[in-house]
Amino acid sequence: MKIEGEQVLLRIFIGSNKRYRYIFPLYRYFIKKALGSKLAGLSVVKAVYGYLKNGQSLFRERFLKSSNVMILEMVDRLDRLNTFLSNTDFLKDSFVFSERAYIIAYRTKDEELKF
Repeated sequence: MKIEGEQVLLRIFIGSNKRYRYIFPLYRYFIKKALGSKLAGLSVVKAVYGYLKNGQSLFRERFLKSSNVMILEMVDRLDRLNTFLSNTDFLKDSFVFSERAYIIAYRTKDEELKF
């Protein structure tokens, strides 16, 4: 079964050493919150290096000197992502990018997938 539709892809770049309320890594907080909000999808990946257009190092100098950057990619409708990110106090010193994405989901069963 194939389900298609236009959604929003949100990318958040945070430091791997960034913590939520000084307790556990911020990316784990995002995972827990996304599961509770029933977002259509969330992935967390580790970035190695990146740079800005003007040649400044994004990940090494500006962000984290000895740590890695985590990239959180979320997919859902714009209104749901805005609700999910309504509290942005924990996003200080992060980069957030959003773009339209055409999603194709393949399912083996006749499961209902709501975009």
